[in-house]
Amino acid sequence: MGEATGYAGRTGDAAPTKESRPDWRDSQAWSARLREAGTSRDRRNTVVLDWGQAAGCKIDTSGGKLDLLVPKGLADCPAKFALLKQARDARIKVRTIDPGARH
Repeated sequence: MGEATGYAGRTGDAAPTKESRPDWRDSQAWSARLREAGTSRDRRNTVVLDWGQAAGCKIDTSGGKLDLLVPKGLADCPAKFALLKQARDARIKVRTIDPGARH
């Protein structure tokens, strides 16, 4: 079981810090980050995973997979639905887990 926490940007790009992250519910700010990522799959995945972590999601990379683990109690709001759509569009499997569950 591993967690993806690295930044898959180009050499010289700084990893976004938690302090510089928009609130996870600010879907317009996250959409802007996705536009900035362009068509690079790695950069887009990095934005989606960072957004998920900002929302309290975990990331499971065990067994060569890439899953976004969404806590069952995550509030339903437009940003949640946008995040889940972006994850699925990026072919990141979305799973719902009980809070505190091990993956």
